Amino acid sequence: VSHAYGATGDYPVVLTASNNVVSAAATVMVHVVGGYTNYVSLAGGHVAPFTNWVTAATNVQAAVDANPVAGGVVFVAPGTYASGGRSQYGMSNRVSVYKQVLVLASNAAPGATVIRGQGPAGAAAMRCAYVGSGAVLAGFTLTNGFTMAWFMGVDQNKQMSGGGAWSETAGILSNCWIVGNAAEAYGAGVYGGAILGCTISSNVAAMQGGGAHLATLEDCAVEGNSAAFMGGGASQSTLTRCLVSSNQTPNSAGGVDQCTLDFCTLAGNMAMWGGGAGNSTLRNCALYGNYASMQGGAAGGCAILSCTIMGNSAGDSGGGLAGAMGDVTNSIVYHNSAPSRENYDTVTFSNSCTFPDPGGGNNVTNEPGLLSLSNPHVVSNSPCLDAGDGSAPAGALDIDGEPRTNGIAIDIGCDEFPRSAGASGPLIVRILASATNAITGIEIQFESWMDGKANRYSWDFGDGQAT
Repeated sequence: VSHAYGATGDYPVVLTASNNVVSAAATVMVHVVGGYTNYVSLAGGHVAPFTNWVTAATNVQAAVDANPVAGGVVFVAPGTYASGGRSQYGMSNRVSVYKQVLVLASNAAPGATVIRGQGPAGAAAMRCAYVGSGAVLAGFTLTNGFTMAWFMGVDQNKQMSGGGAWSETAGILSNCWIVGNAAEAYGAGVYGGAILGCTISSNVAAMQGGGAHLATLEDCAVEGNSAAFMGGGASQSTLTRCLVSSNQTPNSAGGVDQCTLDFCTLAGNMAMWGGGAGNSTLRNCALYGNYASMQGGAAGGCAILSCTIMGNSAGDSGGGLAGAMGDVTNSIVYHNSAPSRENYDTVTFSNSCTFPDPGGGNNVTNEPGLLSLSNPHVVSNSPCLDAGDGSAPAGALDIDGEPRTNGIAIDIGCDEFPRSAGASGPLIVRILASATNAITGIEIQFESWMDGKANRYSWDFGDGQAT
């Protein structure tokens, strides 16, 4: 569906789906601003202050520099922008959004509106973007960004990290594709900031965090990144509702290192130790198909709460888990493989499903009854139903965003089985938006993604209009 907003503001867009038994809903927030302040187009006349398409700037940086006030908008036509730039912290950036403005691509499709850095690493290197506090960069493809080579000084991390983007804590990257960048230190894809609805792919870090470092990621895909030491996908970051897949490192923590994850899926990541995750906290997550050449196919050194860990493997021991860890609670750890058996001497299990029973109390050893080794949802006769640790706290959700509210005890694992009579499985609803930052009068495309059977659905656009 498409919808245009006639007034500025923040609008919750809600998709609700239901059948005769269960219902589900998803929400995405859309921020709408009043109008264009500056225009950018490769076909523009480049006449400051770039207030229309005829006089539009031919590089993004010139339009940002000309933007007069905080809260303005730089609107960018499709094309590849590989000229212009500005230095920040001694590092060159193709685009430096150092003002509190929204820089918005008119076409957010992958490869449509590109900010291209410059490499290889060294004195002439240029990252794609710097995003300052209060600034927003939305809808771009950031590629071929590089950082300076080895540098000793007070701004070392600022000059050697964030090949795709280096962001202040209060900076935002939204609906971006961050692909094919490199960093000599941390966060080859992104370093810092709030990263919302982005795809971070095929970035390479010489130290940690191939995809992201010190960032807050929501609803992102972190795929095919690598790091030389730890955290092939992400390091020292917070991830919510993210897919972390096919990342790698030759050392530890192929997927994530020193991170906190909620409602995430980790699949097909590789490392020597901790294929999926290392030294992290995982809550309501699914881990499958990860591999460690030594120990901890799924995870090493992690605290595990309400997770499902299945179908992982290791070359030595601990196909599922390895290393000194926090507690494993309300979790399924089953159908993982390694030449040596699991060693849980340093791990305390409770209300979990695994075999053999590692002790700790109230564990289940029977086969958990998963739909498959790549689908963490449980079947209706699973021994994991109502076998978790007490009733769910108010507002608790499972990996699908569905409530854990059966009033008895939560289910073991990341999935809460629907309790309504006659339910045939989960109904999962998600929204894919062409933009979450927009201008009044410009149509936004919303796509509904559903898993399960729905015979009714509706949209509420948050401005009094619905369909």
